[in-house]
Amino acid sequence: MNQAGGVKATASKNLTRAFVEQMLEAIIDEETRARIREYNKVVNEEDIHDVHITRVVCECARVLYLRTGKFTVPRAKAQLLAEDRAGELYRLLFIAFFRRFNLAYLASYGPEAKSMQNCVTYTIYRLGVVARDWRTAQNLSEELLLPAVRDAVESEITNQYWTLEETLHSRIITPLIDWGLLEGCYGPDDKIQVSCLNSIRVAPLFDRFLQFKGEFAQREFS
Repeated sequence: MNQAGGVKATASKNLTRAFVEQMLEAIIDEETRARIREYNKVVNEEDIHDVHITRVVCECARVLYLRTGKFTVPRAKAQLLAEDRAGELYRLLFIAFFRRFNLAYLASYGPEAKSMQNCVTYTIYRLGVVARDWRTAQNLSEELLLPAVRDAVESEITNQYWTLEETLHSRIITPLIDWGLLEGCYGPDDKIQVSCLNSIRVAPLFDRFLQFKGEFAQREFS
């Protein structure tokens, strides 16, 4: 995108189909590509969740701007695209994802759960304590969330088919697996006949990337 001098935006301020098609070939496996094309005559940005969320998070991190009808990388951030600056870029995007991006946008339904996002530092710290080795991915909320956060999120849940545990998974656990800070073990669920997350543990990157001072340090993640 940067080398091309920017990418033209659509009238709805999304990435063009041509650019999305390039990303589809570059980052999506063949089986998933076939499934996407089976259900979409044309592929738009929001049809590929990973591409859409990445674009939004990059804007939150201010490494991507929409100006005069084009998405461009600002000159001050272009240097972060160098291979030897990958760690700095990762840190910038990680903080933007958990602090500026609205994590509720990751799911099509469920509570806003802003309190969960506001206290995500504590939750990540606690994962480093309770998930040093493989452990069940179920019933984590009491160990990972502050009592006030649990109460606040539960008070927001009005759908009987959505739970506090599902909110925790969709907002924090699954994203941390995607970021490479947690490892997940998946297996079949007899009730719904799909593969589900059974157990988790912290990945080697967790300690390399995060440092907590004292019980936990909010300033280390701000």
